[in-house]
Amino acid sequence: MIKLFVEIVAGLIDEIGIVEVINQKLGVDNREKITAGQAIKPTFRRYLYIFMYVYIFKETDTKNLLSRTQGQ
Repeated sequence: MIKLFVEIVAGLIDEIGIVEVINQKLGVDNREKITAGQAIKPTFRRYLYIFMYVYIFKETDTKNLLSRTQGQ
C-alpha cells in the first residue's frame, strides 16, 4: 500500500512538471550527468517512504505489531 501511494505521488510529480520547474529555476549545466530536478524526484520519494513508515509505526500498537510478526 505504501509503495502504491508513493508511486501515485511520483506520477503527480511528473504530471505537474516539478522536475522541469526546478530545472528552469536553477538552470541546467551541460556538464551535469543528471539535473537538479531529476535528483529531487527520487530524493522526494525516499523521504516520502520514510515518512509513511514512521506514520504507520506511530499509529500501530507496537505490541500488536510484534505479536503479528511472531505468529502469535
